[in-house]
Amino acid sequence: MRLGSWIAIIIVVVLASGGLYAVLHYDRTVHAATVPSDIIITKAALADITASVAANGTVASLLDVPIKCRAGGEVINTPPDVSIQVKKGDLLLELDPSDMQPPRDVAKVAVALSQARLDEAKLNAQIADKNLVTARLRAQAAVEAAQTKCDNLVKKTARMKTLNQQHLASDEDLESAQTDAAAAANDLAVAKANLTDLDAQELNVKLKYLDVTLAENDLQSNLLALKIADQNLSYCKVYSPIDGVVSVQSTARGTIIASAISNVGGGTQVMTISDFSRVFVLAAVDESDIGAVQPGQKVSMTADAYPGEIFAGVVQLIPPQGYLLQNVVTFNVKIEVTSENKKLLRSQMTTNVKIIEAEKTHVLSVPYQAINRKGDKAFVTVVKEGGGNEERPVQLGVTDYSNQEILGGLTQGQSVLVHTNDNASKWNSTRSGGGGGPR
Repeated sequence: MRLGSWIAIIIVVVLASGGLYAVLHYDRTVHAATVPSDIIITKAALADITASVAANGTVASLLDVPIKCRAGGEVINTPPDVSIQVKKGDLLLELDPSDMQPPRDVAKVAVALSQARLDEAKLNAQIADKNLVTARLRAQAAVEAAQTKCDNLVKKTARMKTLNQQHLASDEDLESAQTDAAAAANDLAVAKANLTDLDAQELNVKLKYLDVTLAENDLQSNLLALKIADQNLSYCKVYSPIDGVVSVQSTARGTIIASAISNVGGGTQVMTISDFSRVFVLAAVDESDIGAVQPGQKVSMTADAYPGEIFAGVVQLIPPQGYLLQNVVTFNVKIEVTSENKKLLRSQMTTNVKIIEAEKTHVLSVPYQAINRKGDKAFVTVVKEGGGNEERPVQLGVTDYSNQEILGGLTQGQSVLVHTNDNASKWNSTRSGGGGGPR
């Protein structure tokens, strides 16, 4: 056999031995039953990686205000239609006031009567007060006059008694003087009694002023009843509590609606006003991903209604409690849409949400399928320059599930084995959902 033929045979044997060595060596690093059949070789290189959490979201306004009426009755004007902009204080709805007007008229008449009674009571009290003052002055004057007369007659009786003893006055003159003195004393007693009787008249004046107080209270009560009647009448008109847009409209002219106050069922909801000055998306984030979500993170969103349109946002709120959805605990993360195109979004639209967990530029990375895991440790299969493979532990950074950041264990340009079949992600990672972070 010629030398060239021997050389060709030797080359074939060497290549076959190298391939067999690689397979045997690879079998020692992983279980043969789980090794994918499709393997390529690539090099560790610098790449930009954006780790994100994927979720589905629903568009929501800043505030949705359901509009109900405090009064019940028939709608007599046409409410604003859906999508119409309204300002705070704009008239939204008006009910027929015929049921509310009569009670208001009755309350108004009651107020007028109460006012008249109050005026009458005040006049009676003033008259009684002035009469008391006049009577007191007259009684005091009568007492003083009676006192003076009584004193004079007492003195006169004393003089007549002295004269009688001196036989200068007759007994008849003395008896007449004594009778006059006694009558004056009686008149003084009567005058003093009349003055005392005025104390009772003063109590009567106080009663008159109590009548004034009662009339004032009666007036206040009727004024309150009138105020309530006016308020009930005002409830026939419904005004917008906020600036917004009519997002739901469920009534028309002629509709009979129930009061939200007196109806046990809560009354009729006639429309909903939504404030879209700020637009939010409520993203349903799986509990396995919620740990990677933090307030302030940037968000990128798309909506099926606007192909190619990207909506930017920021994570605002992470609820403290999740809810069970299809046997998975889910959290409604509140995201504010910050881009100018937010006006395109409509309430209850479905969006595809990508919450940016981390962004790395020009970091050492390998394809995500190159990572092998054993417990909580990660490895890559490095192709050695002299031939053969080596399983090497590595420290992982962030991943977008296409590229994996390598923090340690590899250098740029080193070749690694990459699994390319569909089972690679299941084989390489115990995690199959949306987000990516340090692993």
